[in-house]
Amino acid sequence: MLSLPALAAPSYLGGRRPERPWRPGDIRLTPLWRRLRRRHGLTLDWRGCLTPPDKASGQPALAEYLNRLRDGVYNELSSGRPLFVLGGDHANAMAVWDAAMAAVGERRFGLLWIDAHLDCHTFLTTPSGNVHGMPLAALLGLADPPLAALMPGRCRLRPEALCLFGVRSYERAEQEAMARLKVRVIQAARVRRDGIDGALDGALDHLERHCEHYGISIDLDAIHPRQAPAVATPVVGGLNGPALCQALCRRVDPDRCRILEIAEFYPSLDRAGRTQRLLADLVGAWWWSRGSRRRGWA
Repeated sequence: MLSLPALAAPSYLGGRRPERPWRPGDIRLTPLWRRLRRRHGLTLDWRGCLTPPDKASGQPALAEYLNRLRDGVYNELSSGRPLFVLGGDHANAMAVWDAAMAAVGERRFGLLWIDAHLDCHTFLTTPSGNVHGMPLAALLGLADPPLAALMPGRCRLRPEALCLFGVRSYERAEQEAMARLKVRVIQAARVRRDGIDGALDGALDHLERHCEHYGISIDLDAIHPRQAPAVATPVVGGLNGPALCQALCRRVDPDRCRILEIAEFYPSLDRAGRTQRLLADLVGAWWWSRGSRRRGWA
């Protein structure tokens, strides 16, 4: 049985849907731990569980939380080991990927963002006010002052070192921002047309031309809602979860991809552990990609 370093980030401060924070060992997460052990030969070595204070809410609480999360991720990556981060809503990505860029180097790092949404709003453009719809705007340096105040660091993701995958729900302001920066966006319709293997090959070929190392951020709403129901913003027409696992296991380069984030996990919405079993398979696919055991940063 192998042990995978992991951080728990059960914060839902970036959205409006309430969710009781979970902790490692929470009985609600039994299907996840069981699937990891039995199917993938993995246990999670929890390096920390960063829960928000009780009854925390609002932007000041979120800013404080993101600073804590950023420090936790940075400290783990600085040790040279791979890392799995399990969230919470996708606002956490502002901390996770700022820390990764700080640990690896902005010019060396890229990001595969697997999501139903573009997540590139600011407070000026958002129709919902949900910060979990804004992390890429912050990471790309497009933040307005209220969003910039939430950013826990100063790293900026290069547009050419970002690829979005499986997108199918967005507003015009986000689409225009991505087009202006010439960010590579592979929509869900193209994945269906080209097949998930061919589409993922194109995404990772693009990243590998522009960076030495990359991370993967998976918002579970990228997956079809029947396969991953435990999300706050389900969108019809999602990716096929098992096919995505197979594609990741076949294609991800274990020497270049050392950090995985999975976000938008709401245990109270899971039905019969369906989302958790898929979540475990995504982690296993990443860890065992190309049959390799992972090493530290080069």
